[in-house]
Amino acid sequence: MDFKEQKRKTPSDFFNSLKNYDNFVFNVYKTNTFKKNVTLCYKRNFDLELLEQIVVKLARKEELSENNLPHLLKGYKKKQNEEVMECHI
Repeated sequence: MDFKEQKRKTPSDFFNSLKNYDNFVFNVYKTNTFKKNVTLCYKRNFDLELLEQIVVKLARKEELSENNLPHLLKGYKKKQNEEVMECHI
């Protein structure tokens, strides 16, 4: 049986695909840190499709599933009444 390697989504594909979505409540900014993190995920062979799904859900202000374990970020120096969340992908 001949296995064909699936084409992986590149970081440029990732950012281009975010432009195709509608109904974002929050803006998704391509900061240098975000671009570097996406590139690092690509180099480590992480699935950028999963990252895209999470970013879209967060930008649309949708609830994350329990599989993503959303929780408050501990140890973060927060401003007054600021809650910072993180999740697993």
